Amino acid sequence: MKRAAAVLGLIVVAGLALAQGGAPARPAISVSLSPPFVEKLVRPGGRVSDTISLTNDSAFPVMVTIDFADFRVNEKGEVEEMPLGTDPSSLSSYVRITPAKLRVNPQGRVFFRYSVEAPAVFRQLRTQIFFSSTPVVPNAPNQVVFVPRMGIPLYVENISARGAEIKVDEIRWSRSPDKGALLLGMLVSNTGERNIRPKGFVEVRSADGKFSKTFPFNKGNEPLLPGQKRNWPLSFGPVPGGELSVRLRFATSSRSSFDQQYHVPAS
Repeated sequence: MKRAAAVLGLIVVAGLALAQGGAPARPAISVSLSPPFVEKLVRPGGRVSDTISLTNDSAFPVMVTIDFADFRVNEKGEVEEMPLGTDPSSLSSYVRITPAKLRVNPQGRVFFRYSVEAPAVFRQLRTQIFFSSTPVVPNAPNQVVFVPRMGIPLYVENISARGAEIKVDEIRWSRSPDKGALLLGMLVSNTGERNIRPKGFVEVRSADGKFSKTFPFNKGNEPLLPGQKRNWPLSFGPVPGGELSVRLRFATSSRSSFDQQYHVPAS
């Protein structure tokens, strides 16, 4: 199981500085969460529960507190945090996590149990669970303390919801300004009712046959949410500057895939 020191798409890490002026003393904070995201299938009116682990790799204790936020993802793939209960997909009213506050000793590992009581009618509900870790250190004059706020997205999907389906609207190939990388610009949307984290590859071959390499597609395992439209930039490289033959293949659903060949002229 993966451990995450930060979560992206989705995952948010923010530093909150509590400054009292003067020269700062900055204790290093090192905490990690596992898993990096949670996706659960549940029946309407059903219940699901599991745990999230937090490990304190710091040299001092931390006090961990929990809070929630709704979120959505814009066309650039950026996470936009929203007040609780303001988004139709909000899970915040149906999720509980215990304990809500806990001291974690140095090199200690603890578990937070979450439970969700699903409503009778829903397709996908989601929320961001935030863990703020305040270092427990002696007070000192002119001290600056950084409090990491790490988030794990929790998705609950109706087991009867229609599966994810990626619609590809546009594919654009170009080269990076330094000509060392191949840039892919995609305009895609998820027309289904569940998340999808498309996997695949980009196969690049030179016209003279001297270069042949396969790069993973969506190496960061980023999701497309239901109904989300995404202008998605990706980079692959390094690649040579001559003419290139490119094959792009990735999953568009559990049963289908996108598979096309392209020609990229010499730079």
